[in-house]
Amino acid sequence: GRLRVDFFDAGDAYLESRILETGDVIMLEGDGGHGFEILDEVEVIEIKTGPYLGVAEKRRFGAKPPEGGYRITPSPPHEE
Repeated sequence: GRLRVDFFDAGDAYLESRILETGDVIMLEGDGGHGFEILDEVEVIEIKTGPYLGVAEKRRFGAKPPEGGYRITPSPPHEE
């Protein structure tokens, strides 16, 4: 499948997006936020470090990329 990951800074300002495809791996760190947009049917596995405190630890924010203004950063080619 495919999905778009949108990245935001700590102030919820949009930074860039990446398209992930089958076999891709991404590690999210830092103080900013992220959002996902499913482009094709996809299965995602999330692994979280440290204790999981439940839904209460998630911060929901209304930031969205500008409509039609996505900055898609190409991912490096897959190794074979």
